[in-house]
Amino acid sequence: MSSSKVFVRDSTGLVRTLSTADALWINLTSAAPYATSIFGILLMIQYFPGAYVPLSIIIGGLGWAALSTVYAFLSAAMPRSGGEYVYQSRVLHPTLGLGSSFNIQLWILTFSATNIFLVVQLFTRFLTAAGQSDLSNFVSQTNNFFIAGLICIIVGSAVMIVGLRIYTKLQWICVILAFVATVAVIFVLFSWGAAFPTLFNNYANPVMNSSDSYNQILNLAHQNGYTFNGYDVGSTIAATVGTVSGVAGSWWSNYSAGEIKRGNSAKVQLLSLPGATMLAAAIMALIAAGLQYSTGWDFLQGIVRLQAFSPSVYPLGSFAPTWDYFIAYLGNPAVVSIFLFGIFAASFLLVPVNILAFSRSVFAWSFDRILPEKLTGVSTKFGTPTLAITICAILTTALWYMTVYTTVLSVLAASILGFNVTLAIVAVTGILFPYRMKKTYEASTIKWNILGIPAVTLVGLVALIFILYQIYVFLAYPSLAALAVSSLTGGVIIGTFVLGFVLYYGARAYRKAKDGIDISFGFKEIPPE
Repeated sequence: MSSSKVFVRDSTGLVRTLSTADALWINLTSAAPYATSIFGILLMIQYFPGAYVPLSIIIGGLGWAALSTVYAFLSAAMPRSGGEYVYQSRVLHPTLGLGSSFNIQLWILTFSATNIFLVVQLFTRFLTAAGQSDLSNFVSQTNNFFIAGLICIIVGSAVMIVGLRIYTKLQWICVILAFVATVAVIFVLFSWGAAFPTLFNNYANPVMNSSDSYNQILNLAHQNGYTFNGYDVGSTIAATVGTVSGVAGSWWSNYSAGEIKRGNSAKVQLLSLPGATMLAAAIMALIAAGLQYSTGWDFLQGIVRLQAFSPSVYPLGSFAPTWDYFIAYLGNPAVVSIFLFGIFAASFLLVPVNILAFSRSVFAWSFDRILPEKLTGVSTKFGTPTLAITICAILTTALWYMTVYTTVLSVLAASILGFNVTLAIVAVTGILFPYRMKKTYEASTIKWNILGIPAVTLVGLVALIFILYQIYVFLAYPSLAALAVSSLTGGVIIGTFVLGFVLYYGARAYRKAKDGIDISFGFKEIPPE
């Protein structure tokens, strides 16, 4: 059966406009470690007080780099937009590819909602540092906070609709702002050093009516059982589960692999995917190290756990013990406002890049005739799937509402757990690819062997072990399980795979009856350009 019948049309209509640098920055801005590290470091401190967090991040970064290397290999071998759906549906089975893709896209939308929370929060930090506390408090009110996030979704969707050429120009501006701001944040965190207690007291003493708030909080933490008893290896390794918040998304360019120039080049993909993962992990580790160096670990784990687990005795009200709060309230207001604005502006890109991931997946599902063909419609003016982007914006808005009116950290934890299920299947796809699609592998630029074993298989095995350990930690640690594991989380994960099974066989039967097309033939080959 010819591909013109199996697929919606002979070409996707998407254009290869992205350079290697564009793809690298898409991945780095999707991870946005200069911002998303706020949640990850917070989670690591709360639940693993014995962890040496900077080392946890480096170890976690290496684990996630193994996964992004699998993505890089598969993207080079099958350079088409649609991400893991394209690989899994061809290497494993269409139903597994669909279910896995539905699962991760749902959690990406949820992850996107927590990222929007972060973007708006950073905006309020910027306003505070700029001396606009009244406006910051106004935006921080729940309903206004929701509206601010909604504006982010609308603007982010518009940016994606007008096309990747416009987006990449905006991205370059934001990357420069992010670079300057990140260097400044790391410098400030390390520069505080021994002066931190004094700086903290300058802010907290009037709030607490105390002459030494730093030691008062430290003593209060100890009285409530939050004492640092030394670092331990087990906690340091287990804390790697928090690393994902600062590196997730550093392989997002795989969703637009069909729009990257020389996308079939292993070099291009390796530079832009695992390269971005390690860069993101390095930034996150430096931020954590600077925070830990200046505050003192006993104080930091104490104030974080006091606020999280004993809020009734926490003396600083809405002050969150995260690096953005410390920077906003303790730093020089004029200087801090400048680089907080840079981080806010760069973090805004989290909104359109998540829309990019979802919209290209919807496009790929529809191009294979699983969903209605209308969803493959590409704007002749902008070269983008406008309907798919619009649907993504609507779904993101619904999840944004849920995030604002529930607990953001529990939403994040559930997202990470759900996320990992699909990522484990990506690792399995990499392991089996050279054997299940031998001709495609032999013709690709990733035909590298180590001791006679395909490199993609070995890296996939490393990635699989790492991800399974991440899932184990979420299930084995009761405090994390209580945060992330629920009948709803399990139901959503199982439901997406059931939906993939039903939709594939339903679409196959429908296309056979209506058009005389057996769509299963399409999954025996890579989609056309």
